[in-house]
Amino acid sequence: MQDKLEHIPPIDARINKFAFTLDSTFFGIGSYFIAVNTVLIGLAAQLTHDKAIIGLIPLAWQVSFLLPQLFAARLIQGKTRTRKNMVVPILLGRPPFIILGLLLLFGINLPPNLFLGLLLFAIITFMVSDSLATAAWFDMLARNFSPATKGRIITLGGIIGSIGGIGAGIAVGEILGNPNIPFPLNYGIVITIANVFFTLSSSMFAVMQERPGNPKVHAEQPKGSYLTHIKALIATDDRLRKAIVVRVLANVEQMAAAFYVIYARERLQLPDSAIGVFTVAVVAGGILGTTVFGWLYHRFGALRVIHSASTVQFIAPFLAFILSLVAIPGTIWAYIAYGAMFLIMMINGALGRSNLLGYMSYVQESADEANRPAYIGALNTIAGSAALMPVVGGLILDALTGAGWGFTAYTVVFGLAAIIAGMGALIGYRLPKLPEAQS
Repeated sequence: MQDKLEHIPPIDARINKFAFTLDSTFFGIGSYFIAVNTVLIGLAAQLTHDKAIIGLIPLAWQVSFLLPQLFAARLIQGKTRTRKNMVVPILLGRPPFIILGLLLLFGINLPPNLFLGLLLFAIITFMVSDSLATAAWFDMLARNFSPATKGRIITLGGIIGSIGGIGAGIAVGEILGNPNIPFPLNYGIVITIANVFFTLSSSMFAVMQERPGNPKVHAEQPKGSYLTHIKALIATDDRLRKAIVVRVLANVEQMAAAFYVIYARERLQLPDSAIGVFTVAVVAGGILGTTVFGWLYHRFGALRVIHSASTVQFIAPFLAFILSLVAIPGTIWAYIAYGAMFLIMMINGALGRSNLLGYMSYVQESADEANRPAYIGALNTIAGSAALMPVVGGLILDALTGAGWGFTAYTVVFGLAAIIAGMGALIGYRLPKLPEAQS
């Protein structure tokens, strides 16, 4: 028994700080190369002009990650070691995206609808595997580090990854905007580079040393079905229940976010190279968001992160709504709108860094050790319902455009998203505080 204890890494072990930070860094850089609201939507727009189909891209991205979370939580419920639950899904889920990148890279001539199907399949397998692995990854993070160190790792990995992401954004702009690199070669290069960084990220799993959970705590399994257990947690925990409501309402902003780039290209008549500019904006926002949200988490706790994130999640569609009223191509307002759209994409990049330090940390710190996976699973799965919003937004755009509304259709979608996200922000300020020791 003593020998086994000697091989258990201490809390906040240096090797784990190194492995988790680099894992987060490499994954973050790879994610910027396939940013869903810029690169992947841009790829889909090359294959179809149907807004509802384009809306399936962010829908597949969100739903495939969020909906499996309860199943992922169930898989690790009661387990003191979860490394295998992290490694196996990644090995199974990465190949389709690699194949897609190679098909584009070598210019394999396939019908656009087939390429769209492959893109959706690659996104779904990638995100489902990442969803299953993330449940185990976040559980390992909580067991290996103190809350303060956990926050520093998330912040540091995010900052380094975002700095690397600036290079990613510049590279994306140069590759997609270069007339000497035609479609589909340009997107093939971008996706293949992303796959290289994802492979580097996964290699860090071999370096991580797992600190097991408390066997006595994990031996206590919930009575009845797992769904019954989840319902009971939501019914009895005011923090969990209200956090879910706030996240669902705030995430309705995705109804607008899925079409920021499309609006900029169609209304402002921007070239494809603007995707690279907006990717840089997302990266810059990621750096700012990681820094600000990280400081808020360390100084005030997860609740303050939720307050700030939900507020700016309202500001983004509201600003887009205002722009849609005044932006006219060929006028000074078009240039102002271009700059404001850069700011909106920065906000989107910042929001991508708020989830771990905000909602997920808030509910995780509300839960006891045995129920941590269940809390995270419940939050992410139910919040996944908001992932339908890009398709809803696409359907509204198609219906209103077909009725002759023109670009006013975007005004309606942006305004509706702002109203509902604003409701989420207001409710967010009424979330119960965490106990002083945890906040």
